[in-house]
Amino acid sequence: MFENSGNETPEAEALFERALALDPHSPQALFYTGVALLNGGQLPAARARFSALRDLRPPPPVMDALDKQIAAIDVEIAAASRTRRPPYTCG
Repeated sequence: MFENSGNETPEAEALFERALALDPHSPQALFYTGVALLNGGQLPAARARFSALRDLRPPPPVMDALDKQIAAIDVEIAAASRTRRPPYTCG
């Protein structure tokens, strides 16, 4: 999946997306597409993939890692939404 200093290749991304279409509960496809979306800045979509993976009830260490990743994404999404709001003006 990763070439060129750890960047996802488009071919690998396409294969994992196809795998996910065939099996929406594939842990590997959910994880790797989540990573690709996260690296691409698509935070809500990445969060959805990691949440779907968490719903599969992986082992506790994986669950903890997913909880931390989802929380970090939530922080980034909240920060991004605060910077997009128009400034407050009186009157």
